[in-house]
Amino acid sequence: MNDSAGSRRMLTFYSGGGKYAFDIMSVRDIIEIPHITRIPLAGGYIQGVINLRGKVIPVMDFNKRLGLSAGAYNEKSCIIVVEANGSGYGVIVESAGDAVVYPEERFARSPVGDSFVSGYVDWDNERIQLIDCVSLAEKE
Repeated sequence: MNDSAGSRRMLTFYSGGGKYAFDIMSVRDIIEIPHITRIPLAGGYIQGVINLRGKVIPVMDFNKRLGLSAGAYNEKSCIIVVEANGSGYGVIVESAGDAVVYPEERFARSPVGDSFVSGYVDWDNERIQLIDCVSLAEKE
């Protein structure tokens, strides 16, 4: 999203020892982790489904999806509900960060074309990986 000329608003989050971000326009909700109904034979990163205001939402574990070490989930852990191609899904992360507006000149595209990471933003001596919600949901 362009908040003003040359800037983008992102929601940061932490998982697997790293800092990541979703484009704020893809984020629908941030919720505490409720009871998750398991689905038999679902992929290893699919944790199951939840009922969110009358809608069934699939939930994935971000760390498992990216092949990271198991998450250290605690009272700060949450589900970020995002939308990709008109469908919502939940992503379990270790903790949510802030909605931040980053200047466009701080963004760089990912050098890897077929990845969940669409790019990076360098900010306050950190490199924040930007996660593509569509790729995260669809790629095997």
